Amino acid sequence: MAVLAITPRFLTELAPMIGQRQFGDEVWADTHVVVPIHEDKRKYCNVFTGENVTAKNLYGQTGLRLAEVFRYFPVALLATTQ
Repeated sequence: MAVLAITPRFLTELAPMIGQRQFGDEVWADTHVVVPIHEDKRKYCNVFTGENVTAKNLYGQTGLRLAEVFRYFPVALLATTQ
């Protein structure tokens, strides 16, 4: 099992954009984090929210879209599910 901890820097600067406690596309657009395990479609479960996110090929690298990772909570602890 692999575990990833992801947290944004300078979250207070994003506060005016957050609005209704959603941290998705409006805030992160196409920003992503490259994952160390280079397998497209590897699934991760957010330990804090129970949500699942899937790694994708993003601009030639395997990564996770931050709009999906931070959709409902501004930090993530992701554990592989496969």
